Amino acid sequence: MGQIKKILCLIFTLFVVFSSLSIPTVNAETTQEKIDRLNEQKKEYDKRIAETNKKISEIKGDISKQEDYAAELMNQSDDLQAQIDNLNSQISLYQVRINEQQTQITNKEKQINVCTDEIDILENEIEQCKKDIVTAKELLKERLRVMYVNGEASEIEVLFSADSLSSFLLRLELMNNSTKKTTGMVADINELSEKLDNDIVSLDNKIAELKDARKKFEEEKKNLEISQSEIKSSRNEEKEKQDKIDKNWESVISVIDSLDNQNEAYKKAVAKFNAEREKFDREIEKLLTPPENAPPAKVNPKGFVLPIERFPELRISSHYGMRDGKMHGGVDLAGVNGSAYGKAIYAADAGTVLKSGYHSSFGNYVLVEHKDGVATLYAHASKLLVSVGAVVKRGQKIAEVGNTGYSFGAHLHFEVHLNGKRTNPEPYLAF
Repeated sequence: MGQIKKILCLIFTLFVVFSSLSIPTVNAETTQEKIDRLNEQKKEYDKRIAETNKKISEIKGDISKQEDYAAELMNQSDDLQAQIDNLNSQISLYQVRINEQQTQITNKEKQINVCTDEIDILENEIEQCKKDIVTAKELLKERLRVMYVNGEASEIEVLFSADSLSSFLLRLELMNNSTKKTTGMVADINELSEKLDNDIVSLDNKIAELKDARKKFEEEKKNLEISQSEIKSSRNEEKEKQDKIDKNWESVISVIDSLDNQNEAYKKAVAKFNAEREKFDREIEKLLTPPENAPPAKVNPKGFVLPIERFPELRISSHYGMRDGKMHGGVDLAGVNGSAYGKAIYAADAGTVLKSGYHSSFGNYVLVEHKDGVATLYAHASKLLVSVGAVVKRGQKIAEVGNTGYSFGAHLHFEVHLNGKRTNPEPYLAF
């Protein structure tokens, strides 16, 4: 019965996985328009879930309709999973907006710092300019005072009292220089006064610019807090959906346990499982298959780092290959009595995160694309630490071991894909 239960429980989850593996279409929508569109989709799912809830309530206690009850629970779980996908998309968009807001905040901080420095410079220049004007005026006053005191003889008298032509010319030059010096001192004062006026205008402008920059800085900080709050709210809602799916699983498994393997519903379920499994294989292969004429996939000659934190009880609890009559596409790394729970999950090699989210089959999972046609998948995590599009380093912590999704005990399910084809991960592990 355990084998039957596992097969039937995987049926509806695989369909959901297919849809999640499709690559979103790029369009010209703004981030906010995308969020608004996703919110509209979410409302539709809310409506469908409410309708399914009504059906479930009506048939829950009717023994003769237990198969219908299980089917409605699975339908509801599909819608819940679709909502989780929707929330993951919104979270990604919120993160894009947060990155933009953080960039704007950084730019505003730089602008504020530059303005503050320029204001300090202008204030120092104004203060120095005022001092220079005072000094220049004092010098001019002193010069005029001396000229007045010594000004008993007229310029004519000074010139014609010369006893020779050379003396006359010398006195004329000295008188011209004196006049030029006085005129220059007046011009200097005028120039300093004009500079002072310009600096005061510049200071007023810079103060206004600083005030505006600080205002926008505070606005961006508030917007950032709102976006962070929206992410937190979406993650909380996502967790509620995950919990609801898990509860639905418990009820579905209870119904499945009562089915006979000769039951028509069971036979149809197995047929559907086989068809959906083949579709799943095609979808994941399509997602990861490189362009035509691409060279064969090549794993890093160094192999992979162990994708899980080492601890004494660490072991391979399930190998790659046939298991319970079906293919197990990876290896399960676990401990004893749940000792693996919370252990770090590491990126086996450097790469880019293609998928990071929740699915009722894989639970919390991450799909990383490496170079040369290689990809790795990490499933059943308790916590995810990376988002779609993140560039991860070899050995970087990307998640923590858990027991989410279709899982019977804390473990890491680890897969290796070469040009879209699952392959045995064990030869590449430094275990």
